[in-house]
Amino acid sequence: MEFLDYLRPAFKAAFLPPGIILLLLLLAVLLGQRVIGRLLVWFALIGLYLLSTTAMTHWLAQHLETFPARSAAQIKTQRADALLLLSAGYTSANPELDHQSRPDALSLERLGYAVKLHRESGLPIIISGGKLKTQDEPVAQILARWLHERAGIEALALETRSTSTWENLLYSAPLLRELGFQRVALVTHAFHMPRAMQVAEALGIDAIAAPFGYLGPKPARPSDYSDSSMWKPAARNITHNYLLLHELLGAHWYRLRHSSDPT
Repeated sequence: MEFLDYLRPAFKAAFLPPGIILLLLLLAVLLGQRVIGRLLVWFALIGLYLLSTTAMTHWLAQHLETFPARSAAQIKTQRADALLLLSAGYTSANPELDHQSRPDALSLERLGYAVKLHRESGLPIIISGGKLKTQDEPVAQILARWLHERAGIEALALETRSTSTWENLLYSAPLLRELGFQRVALVTHAFHMPRAMQVAEALGIDAIAAPFGYLGPKPARPSDYSDSSMWKPAARNITHNYLLLHELLGAHWYRLRHSSDPT
């Protein structure tokens, strides 16, 4: 089903915000004053409003952020051999850095948490992340440079071929075997962890979850949908809900793409 890989960008653009909202509005314009056209306008407006609320963020996160946080001591107790950091993205041509690429916000957050776990557990860090056609260097290399320059930590190894979460684990597996590691702790955001663990299980990688950065309700601040602040629109919620919907869509995509072919 390799043809599905060519459809992935269009699939994401059409079914994730803002693409899905724009698509609904385009259909509404094409249908003019028909009843269905007016309904699509309302669907688009309601959808955009919900995507901008904390209530939607909490509701989506409850379905994704299912792995509990673990301390460095707990990770060591579960006999992890290393921390496997799954990179996110990067920004290129930064003039303040002599036009060098640097980790994007999500990658920086993952690096920060990996540094914390490394210093508390002593476990080495392996970074996974390849490059797209437009990149000069793999994301893993960009993150490793930041790790060295900003935290004084050398990554033990880099996986530099992957362009997706599935490939993060697929191409990391032989590297882990080569290093003689039996079990790794996956370091990524809480909303991304279910898909990462789903892939690890499918590929036979012994992994434990080390999630962080929860977007949903916290034990000290549970969801209260009667709180008016939960329903106030805010731009940051659109970003959060995009990430959550991306993960839900990604999990279904992987089940479709890899159901019969684990590689």
